[in-house]
Amino acid sequence: MSFSKDAIGIKAANQIPESLVYWDTNEVCQFANTAFLKWLGKSSEKVIGKLTLREALGQSYQEQIRHLMGVLAGNPQKFTFKINNESEESHYLFVSYTPDVENYCRPRTKIG
Repeated sequence: MSFSKDAIGIKAANQIPESLVYWDTNEVCQFANTAFLKWLGKSSEKVIGKLTLREALGQSYQEQIRHLMGVLAGNPQKFTFKINNESEESHYLFVSYTPDVENYCRPRTKIG
C-alpha cells in the first residue's frame, strides 16, 4: 500500500497532541489538526475556510498584531500569551508563527 506525502503529513499532524493550524494571508483557517479542533470544540466543517484568526483569538487579537506583521514579513515568531476560551477560562499558550516561505504573499501594511 502506498500513501502520498500529503496524506502521511496530515495523518501525522492529526496524531500530535499540540495544536497545528495554518492561517492564510487573509487570516482564514485553511488547516487545523485534531488537537486544535478538540480544544476549540468545533468540527472541521465549521473551521476550515471559515474561522478567522480574529474570531479564534477574540480580545487577544490586538496583542498579536506585531507578531502577525512579523510573520507576514517572513520572520518566524515565538512567544507565550494568555487567552480566555468561551467559558472565560484562562490558558497560557506557547505560539510559533512560521512564515510560509513558498506561498506567502507580500506583507500587508495594515492588519485588523
